[in-house]
Amino acid sequence: MNKYNKNILAITIITIFTLILMTTWLDLNFGYTQILLIIAAAYAVNLNIKGFKEKQRES
Repeated sequence: MNKYNKNILAITIITIFTLILMTTWLDLNFGYTQILLIIAAAYAVNLNIKGFKEKQRES
C-alpha cells in the first residue's frame, strides 16, 4: 500500500472515529462542527488523490 492510500485510510478512520466520539461521548447534535470536519477530511483526501496522480504522471 503506497503512502497516499495509507493517508486516505488514516484520514477516513480519524474522521469516522471523531464523528462517533462527538455524537456519543460528547452528546453533540450533528451540526456545523461535524460538517466542517467532513469538508476538511474530503479536502485532505482530494489533495492526496491529486498528489498520487501527479506522482504517476511524473513516472
